[in-house]
Amino acid sequence: MRPLAFYGGTIVGILLLSLLFHISFGRANTAPVIDSIIVSASSQGAQIGNINLIEGTTKSLYIYGQITEDDGCSQIQNGSLNFSFYRSMVTGGADCTVDPLNCYKASLTGGCELSGCTIGSETQVDYECNIAVQHFAQPTDAGLFAGQDWIASVTVTDDALASDTITSSTDIHTLRGLSISGEVDYGQLSIGSTTLSDAELTIRNTGNAGLDLMLAATDMNCESGVIESPNQKYSSASGQIYDEMLAFSTSSAYYDFSLQAQTDGTQSTSSLYMKLSIPTSTSSLLGVCTSTLQIVASEDI
Repeated sequence: MRPLAFYGGTIVGILLLSLLFHISFGRANTAPVIDSIIVSASSQGAQIGNINLIEGTTKSLYIYGQITEDDGCSQIQNGSLNFSFYRSMVTGGADCTVDPLNCYKASLTGGCELSGCTIGSETQVDYECNIAVQHFAQPTDAGLFAGQDWIASVTVTDDALASDTITSSTDIHTLRGLSISGEVDYGQLSIGSTTLSDAELTIRNTGNAGLDLMLAATDMNCESGVIESPNQKYSSASGQIYDEMLAFSTSSAYYDFSLQAQTDGTQSTSSLYMKLSIPTSTSSLLGVCTSTLQIVASEDI
């Protein structure tokens, strides 16, 4: 405080105050950056192109790459990493509801992991996610979803809620496949007789698209004599009269079987029913007779 001064008999007090300002400067949070994404058929494997599924089972996909986090990888460990693999036009996009037909997910709580973050201050870490894609996942190379893609999407979010996303596009190819169970045993027949009951084969769709069949049967070779192929007949309906069924041929023939692809946890199945008639013109027949059937998956027309 300065001394009092007298000006014209008036006392003026001048007070000077010293003000101190304390300003703190903190480092702003840096958002993480996903540097790369690779879709592979094996852990840390080579980039694959379009995806070919495996009949009747799952195909493992590994999605991996590197993340840069300048504030230290512990921010990612304390944040989140989420992966989605989905058909491009599915409802919700990367936020789709998990469905083996069109939406797969993984995260750090299941299916994804980080490596290279040991003390928490490392600025570059690796990530890898693993999913198992069902054989009936919807194809995008042809059919109803032609022109769409499958998108692999990875999003990382640090503990300050800053995030980054990276994507990669591919196609899932059409897979037509089938498995067959059952036995064709016509039993004991005499010359001129016809089987009364059906021999049944169960056919399962092990691919991701509807299918028809290409059918053929060889002539039946007996211990003595031959029964020609057309004497075996087939139908997709049980209990058909023999004369109303379709005859096999030694040449492959198209059959409109219309077995749709699986859409849920139950495999899509249907049956093929068969009968045999022994012509009276083959009186020299004797013994056990055998034939080879050819059943091939075909495009559903």
